[in-house]
Amino acid sequence: MYDLTSPKDTANSYTKTTEEIAQCVGSTHKMGNYTKRSIERMAVVGPTKPTPPAESADATDKEIWKQEVTAHVKDKKMVEANMQNAYSLIYGQCSKEIRAKLSGMPGQDAITNSADPIGLLRNTRTVMFQFQTTKYMPLTIHECKRRLYLFRQERACPSQTASRHSKTTLVSWSTTVETSEWKCQRASCATYGRDPCTLLHERLSTDSARSQTMQRH
Repeated sequence: MYDLTSPKDTANSYTKTTEEIAQCVGSTHKMGNYTKRSIERMAVVGPTKPTPPAESADATDKEIWKQEVTAHVKDKKMVEANMQNAYSLIYGQCSKEIRAKLSGMPGQDAITNSADPIGLLRNTRTVMFQFQTTKYMPLTIHECKRRLYLFRQERACPSQTASRHSKTTLVSWSTTVETSEWKCQRASCATYGRDPCTLLHERLSTDSARSQTMQRH
């Protein structure tokens, strides 16, 4: 279930719930593999449009193409219906707190009206990781990148567990950095892009000077 959990459980909760939803729609819906891959890739994946025959093609090839186009239209409509079902499934896995925060996300009204599962997943991911993002954004980005650079697989770790752990780490890193940078840009942060260690030192120096001034008075 998508919920506002502790920092330790946020990435695991998001990754596990998303994987279970992808497996569910892939195994229970007709042509659900397209929806499954869309959820996994966070991008719409659909059937390929038939290639028109050459002008020199005979009547049989042209008739085959017409039948392929008819089948393509039916498949596309079915995939669209599956995507709408996936939207309902994803939203049903969101807690009340997540739903309340989603209502204030940019473009959420359009996502709801079109029943866009990919847009809903992106906003849900942003809400979950934004909840865990510290107020000092440059330092948050620095710490996320540090965790990525220091990440390594344990020798005794099973391959399946290692794969899930690696995916969870990458989701946590990319989403937190994306959310932090978005918040910095949205707030027109004057410190955005500067070295976080220098900014932290400046901030501590400012806080120390402010404290000394207050003590004098």
